[in-house]
Amino acid sequence: MYSDTALDVAEREFLRLVPDPLRLERGDAAPAFSRAALPGVVWPLDLLAARTLLLAPGTDRAVKDAVWRVVIARARMSQDWMCGAIGLAMPALKGCARRCTRGLTPAGAEEVDAEILAGFIAAVREIRTDYANLAWYLRCRAQRAGLRSRRRLLEQAGAEVGDHDAPAANSVASTGGHPDLLLERAVSRGVLSLAEADLIGATRLEQMSLREVAAASGEGYWALAKRRSRAEQRLLAALESGDLDPMAGPAAYAEPDLGRAPRASSALRVSSVSKPGWALAL
Repeated sequence: MYSDTALDVAEREFLRLVPDPLRLERGDAAPAFSRAALPGVVWPLDLLAARTLLLAPGTDRAVKDAVWRVVIARARMSQDWMCGAIGLAMPALKGCARRCTRGLTPAGAEEVDAEILAGFIAAVREIRTDYANLAWYLRCRAQRAGLRSRRRLLEQAGAEVGDHDAPAANSVASTGGHPDLLLERAVSRGVLSLAEADLIGATRLEQMSLREVAAASGEGYWALAKRRSRAEQRLLAALESGDLDPMAGPAAYAEPDLGRAPRASSALRVSSVSKPGWALAL
């Protein structure tokens, strides 16, 4: 018999709270919500419509970040708006769940869904909103929580989750500044795709094995290995050429001091196989 997961319950509550109180006004984030930036948008904008807007391929990243900054600030003060943040991210969270629960029992899948949701909520509470591409950080935290839960369930069941491929000698964790910001910068400057950054983050920074990633995603081990190798070669070349220097090129934002930033704990592992198309309202 089908039972609702934590994500199903959260989506239903989100829809109940739209459009009141979960709506945005044009003045909430000037100038990102200006007529020039968002022509044709009717205000006030409820969060269900905002979700559609953020999923549209032509929506500028600055607009996406502006929406998320408003929603995150309110979510930290209001349970209703925390539900709004979850609903805004639901396309991505359900994508995380599909990948993280592949091959699990219904009970296991429910447990993983709950951990994905908990990881996302923790990220909303902790993330520094002067980040650019906020959605990428939020998604990574949710995915890492889901993969952590998946790994634990598989270990309890006696499944092999290890990997025997030797890690590359050159890890992005040891060069180029804070690794999360380095990967985000590589994405924003066209060196890596989001999927490639997730893959490197998972297997190099979070110590998740390629075999785990392949099992969670349904993709082939060697296809992932080749993708990671090509991506790392581009990343290292960009580092050596200075293309990823924070001061190189037009800065889209002032990179924050991450000495106390909410770096995901080593226990939270990110799935590396997100494809650009399954993307976040994020």
